[in-house]
Amino acid sequence: MGFCENAKIEMAAAPLRSRRAKAALLSAYARSAGVLQFNGGFKTLVLKADILAVKTLLSQLLHDLYGGGAGCIEEGRNTFAIGGAFFEKVTQDLKIFKFSSEGALYESGISEEFLSEPAAYLRGLFLGAGAVTLSGGYHFEISFLSGILAQAAAQLLSKAKFKTACVMRKDKTVLYIKNSEKVGDALAYLGATKAMLAVNEVFVSRAAAVVSNRRTNCDLANIDKTVSASGAQMQAIALLQNSKKLDKLSLKLKETAALRLANPEATLSELAELAGVSRSGMRHRLEKLIQEAGKK
Repeated sequence: MGFCENAKIEMAAAPLRSRRAKAALLSAYARSAGVLQFNGGFKTLVLKADILAVKTLLSQLLHDLYGGGAGCIEEGRNTFAIGGAFFEKVTQDLKIFKFSSEGALYESGISEEFLSEPAAYLRGLFLGAGAVTLSGGYHFEISFLSGILAQAAAQLLSKAKFKTACVMRKDKTVLYIKNSEKVGDALAYLGATKAMLAVNEVFVSRAAAVVSNRRTNCDLANIDKTVSASGAQMQAIALLQNSKKLDKLSLKLKETAALRLANPEATLSELAELAGVSRSGMRHRLEKLIQEAGKK
């Protein structure tokens, strides 16, 4: 069982605090992993779940929201089909369609009704079309067939303090996060705290490996140079801590100070890699810490 599947299993078991949160998650899942089928005059919404825990969650949500007779027919081991008299009610409740006298139109963005439950909605999107991997780096993503829905989801993530990048992959829009800390925080925000802790463990392990490899491969001159620079930086951080100035600095500078203290022997390149920034960006932050320490 892979890391991504474990994270989804944990999310599927995370509690939902209200009926609206349940509807928000189910709506997002249907928007990201549902398939609408039209056979003559018969319409069906098919929800597929390859993970047993996610299938169990969908079943529970449908039961909680619509009772035992929700018109939901289980097909095989991993699919639900919603049709018959309940199709219009469910798709309208979940804001998949807008119904009017002129017919049904697809909902393009996220209904305002669900904006009050951003974590639940984003969890549904991730369960339906998300992935996370720690191999070769840190990568969290959600795929969308609708660019408008992707933009709305990016805004929700932004309000939750998660900055995403966007890329087109064939016919899909993909939102993604690369920074290790933010990948872990995003998983925790969606209900996967254990997965977040696993990300942190991998980060610490890789940081230790970086230092170990540098000790093995680096020559003494470079080591001396790094130790000298690190010493000046750590001394500056100590002065900032003692004078209580560190707490008043920007979040980026405080994070840089914590990173340097945790990795006193790391080179500039290694610190930049750990923080997910460029060498020049890391150099600027470290120099800024020294400048701030020198201010009276």
